[in-house]
Amino acid sequence: MLTNPPHSNTLKGKDLQAKTRVLLDSPYFTGVTDNYPFSEKRLIYLVLAGLKPVAEVQSGHWEVRPGGRETVPDDPAKVGKLLDALGLAYNLASSKHATLAVVASTPELVEAYLQATELGEIGRLLGYPETAVVAFCAGEDELLPPEEFAKALDSAGLQSPEVSFRLSRRHWKEELEQSKQWYAALQEVGLA
Repeated sequence: MLTNPPHSNTLKGKDLQAKTRVLLDSPYFTGVTDNYPFSEKRLIYLVLAGLKPVAEVQSGHWEVRPGGRETVPDDPAKVGKLLDALGLAYNLASSKHATLAVVASTPELVEAYLQATELGEIGRLLGYPETAVVAFCAGEDELLPPEEFAKALDSAGLQSPEVSFRLSRRHWKEELEQSKQWYAALQEVGLA
């Protein structure tokens, strides 16, 4: 289900603060891992703030079952109501464990993401730097090795996986600035 937002401009100032409060107060998109309870909200916030064109997120919650607990999807109508209140365009789908959402500031961006078939196009729509996208598409030899990648994130103080993407060997320092910008924005609103 693709929906049109009431407005599609990047939010600023008091509008962004008000929408951020709605997002933070919502019981949806909280994540189901103890280590990253706001992971999905972080991605949505980056779209609200105009720092990412598109995010793919999910909303579910724990339910106690015989022998343990499992994640079940949140009500798609209620998830959609929240995204409407945030003024975001979105597409909802369901899985066994979550209500899935592609969110963006415009319906055109949501549609572009849904139609994207090439990794480069998907990476660009997710807001990754062009040099990182090109390196990712070229293959592992062009990417920073995993141990160096982890070291780079750690040295930059980036504790949130939502602000990271694979870094290129050649331009990783510049690409890391994108992650730092995202992380700083999340820190400002208490989501880091």
